[in-house]
Amino acid sequence: AETVYPQVTITSPIEITIKDENPDLSGYQFFEDPDPVLKEITFTEATRLIEEGGSGLILYSATWCPFCQRAIPQVNYVAKQMGVTVYYVCLNNDAEHAVSTEELNELCRNLDWIEWEKDEANPDGAELPNFQIPLFLGVKNGEITGHHLSLVDSFSLVDENSQMNSDQIAELRGIYAQIIEDTAD
Repeated sequence: AETVYPQVTITSPIEITIKDENPDLSGYQFFEDPDPVLKEITFTEATRLIEEGGSGLILYSATWCPFCQRAIPQVNYVAKQMGVTVYYVCLNNDAEHAVSTEELNELCRNLDWIEWEKDEANPDGAELPNFQIPLFLGVKNGEITGHHLSLVDSFSLVDENSQMNSDQIAELRGIYAQIIEDTAD
């Protein structure tokens, strides 16, 4: 039996600029929804949402990431069931989606669970954030209400065809639903 999720509302005190109302998600091989609730925003816009006290759900993802390939359909499914939009930040390795070190550092200063590591290539001893994806964030009035990285602990990616079982999918969907509920008005 499918879980029924409550419908919720998330309103933001700031306006978010959408880069693409209908982002190209064709690079996600397991994503099949013809009418997703994912709206693409830039990395800079996502950071602005946090820093300026906005509210919303953000998914940092990339088509080259095998864990993202499996996460994005589940994020979309739960968000659609709950009646909310997810701001999708594409981190593909191309000029259109490039993120500078300064932009990454600025975002990560807002994420207190991110670990910083010494940059061995930098002689002045600077530290770089260990930023990983897929990262799903809930933000309410600029405060992080919840975050989830990767998939579920019990899932092992053995090869490109590995899939979560129904219990793992239900667990992951439950995590996303809780973040959404914690972010709702």
